[in-house]
Amino acid sequence: MSRFLFLLFLTLILLAAVYRLDNRAFIPSDTPRKPYLQQVQGDSALVCWRRVSSGFPQKVEWRMTGTSDWNAGAEVVQEEGPGPVYNFTSRLSPLPPDARVEYRVLSADLILGRGIFHTAKDSESANPLKVWVLGDSGSGKREQYHVLNAMAKHTATPDAKTEIDLMLHVGDMAYSHGTEGEFDGRFFRPYSEMLAHLPCWPAIGNHEIKSSDVETESGPYFDAFILPMAGEGGGAPSGTEVYYSFDNGPVHFIALDSSGGKITADSEMIRWLKKDLASHDREWCIAFFHHPPYSLGTHTSQTARDSRGRLVAMREIVMPLLEAAGVDLIMAGHSHCYERSAIVKGVFGYGSAPDHVVPDRETLRNDGRILHENGDQYEVARGEGSLYVVVGHGGAGVGLRGEHPLMDRFDDQHGSLLLTIDQRSLLLENVVSNGEVMDRLLLLRPTP
Repeated sequence: MSRFLFLLFLTLILLAAVYRLDNRAFIPSDTPRKPYLQQVQGDSALVCWRRVSSGFPQKVEWRMTGTSDWNAGAEVVQEEGPGPVYNFTSRLSPLPPDARVEYRVLSADLILGRGIFHTAKDSESANPLKVWVLGDSGSGKREQYHVLNAMAKHTATPDAKTEIDLMLHVGDMAYSHGTEGEFDGRFFRPYSEMLAHLPCWPAIGNHEIKSSDVETESGPYFDAFILPMAGEGGGAPSGTEVYYSFDNGPVHFIALDSSGGKITADSEMIRWLKKDLASHDREWCIAFFHHPPYSLGTHTSQTARDSRGRLVAMREIVMPLLEAAGVDLIMAGHSHCYERSAIVKGVFGYGSAPDHVVPDRETLRNDGRILHENGDQYEVARGEGSLYVVVGHGGAGVGLRGEHPLMDRFDDQHGSLLLTIDQRSLLLENVVSNGEVMDRLLLLRPTP
């Protein structure tokens, strides 16, 4: 009997260890990746996948939904990946704007994967752009899956599993060190179905830079994503995949690096940002990155001692440029909570270095920094003010340490954000893991 109990106990220990290792994404780095989309922009899209080379020819075919004839994608590009696997890429073009396209990836006669996606919208599209915004999600725990399922259910329609056009990720998508195995287990595995139907546009987080180098643009993060460097998606060429911009529909999107590179007034990123902000012509402008300029969640922006001063640096160096250029919505993660501001302008330069502590709400009101507050709908002209959102509640442990004086809404439930945008309006919805919409805000452009 004692021997049986000992073997049972040992078996349970082994099962628990296997579960924990898998939950922490300690899995081989040579895991295949199902086909996923990248760079859906202009008149083209990239289909990417990873697998052991079989020796059989591989190809991608696409067609408009509702049609019968398949078109050939560009010749498949094969590059070495970790271990015995290879990374494969094929470009689909020319694609019509604002259309539904079906694709399939084949190795000989075997279908490796397939998907349906929305092509990029032009600036005058009559259909709204739907954007899923996710941050600090890569825990591999059940909360991450609950957030995913809640958004999938929220956006499902009778005609499609989701009508989302694209995903923005504000970083920390593969805890804890952004390794190949953690990307496989905590990003590509949970979101494999979504990623077959919509592209992810990421900003690098502090956990990704533990295994990836922004100077050499190497490592698992840069292996996972193919990002625009030459302005091919709209905006000014950045010459790097560390920060970039692109257009879709009525929106110009800007992804910045707050995690790895220098945040100084004379940095290459800042020089590029000034050019990019001056180059776009879209109705709305959205910037996203990892470290929030305003937060009192699991991190605080009220001291430069937090995160080596990166939250304060983003506020004092980058926010003046974004606001002066009329950026409408500024989103970050890092702080594991949901926080949404009033419509504000000029909340920087307070106090003394290095902390530049933001004062209380009454002081901000008296200084004219709070333009609209405590409402669920605002009419905001271009350049009138900016909205700040912390969306770091995608799967990692959540928490709030206080109420930041800039913020109107706070939530320490897991969730993610849905944006619905057209020429005259921007709707923001915070969808938490139980499916409830806990915050909804509508921004409207004034009637011409």
